Amino acid sequence: SIRVDGGATSAGRHTAKAISENTDYDVISPEIEFIIRKAENKWVTPPAISNIYEGGELSPVGEPFAGELKFIYYSSEAFDAPCEEPREAGVYYMVAYAEESENHLSLRTEPIRFEIIEVVAVAIRAELVRGELYAMETLSDEDILITLIFNNGKEEIWSGEREISYQHAESLRARDTELFITACGFSSVIGIEVKRATLDTSRVAWTNTLAVYSGKPQSPELLGL
Repeated sequence: SIRVDGGATSAGRHTAKAISENTDYDVISPEIEFIIRKAENKWVTPPAISNIYEGGELSPVGEPFAGELKFIYYSSEAFDAPCEEPREAGVYYMVAYAEESENHLSLRTEPIRFEIIEVVAVAIRAELVRGELYAMETLSDEDILITLIFNNGKEEIWSGEREISYQHAESLRARDTELFITACGFSSVIGIEVKRATLDTSRVAWTNTLAVYSGKPQSPELLGL
């Protein structure tokens, strides 16, 4: 009988040898070269990448059957020159790949589009931070807390300019139910309750408290208001 030695597992060129196990025979042309081709690689987890906001971290995913997962980024649809991992707002493209290994061919995706979104303010929230309101008063900037709301969900206290508008006049009135705040190009409405103002007459003088009938309407008067 004849046995064959020289079997192989890895891709490449190998040599097998036929060996006679019968001492009465020799094998003519005992060696043969054979080839094990590299296997096609495949994606266990298809590569993907999500849009992020400025300041966030890119989190591409993917898993090749064989080899180390790597990424290339492009800032142009021409795909002519790779760029560093992007940080600034804009549209980009990612290519995921695994290099050819000992037993597997290389693997590469088509460019995958993603976006880094610019972080911008999209609204304000205004809150009244003082106590009771009375008619005829005006409010100062310190009376209103303004929070900027950004498109990435973050919030930030705004200490810059703001405009305070009243419902019926240049100051509060007892019938006012809303206060209008404008800052950074955005508007916000605060619901309010305004109490009536009081007039103290204890320190003013009444005149004409004693009169003689004249047939015409007469009334005391207040001096010092």
